[in-house]
Amino acid sequence: MRAVARQSFGISRGCSAMLAAALVAACVNWGSGASGSSDQRFRDCGPARDRLHGLPTAECHPREPAPVKPPVAVADLEKIDVRVGTIRAVEDIATSNKLVRLRVDFGDHTRTILAGMKGEHDDPREIEGRQALFVVNLEPKAMAGEQSEGMLFDLGYADGITPVLAVPEAVVPDGTRAG
Repeated sequence: MRAVARQSFGISRGCSAMLAAALVAACVNWGSGASGSSDQRFRDCGPARDRLHGLPTAECHPREPAPVKPPVAVADLEKIDVRVGTIRAVEDIATSNKLVRLRVDFGDHTRTILAGMKGEHDDPREIEGRQALFVVNLEPKAMAGEQSEGMLFDLGYADGITPVLAVPEAVVPDGTRAG
């Protein structure tokens, strides 16, 4: 299936069609508040991590996958710069109920990226030292009086489940591009 998607849409190895569609959607919604602007995202399944760790949780009600979004041109997808970075520090932002400050190493530079993780993890610092995918060519955005220089790419938020990091399957050099 992935090979067909790569061949049909001209997407290079290492960037699946699902990742491509999700990246475009995430960037289109950047700053609009359209994606998960309320806590309704947790309404059906509760914290997925509780089930993974064997903790009691409400019964998960299976749901249908979201419909596939309209096609985008490959040229639009190629504009998005997604890179692997190592999260070196996770710091609280006292003026926000949702945001934390990530210090992310991209190999040749470090960036500050704000992410709304406070209600998603018992301890947001548990991701320190882990690699994840980030969109690095978005315009800087002011949030809670601070500047974010990119966007953490996670999975699940838009579908109402506890988000998880989008990560490479193996350690790669910081700054490695997706696509």
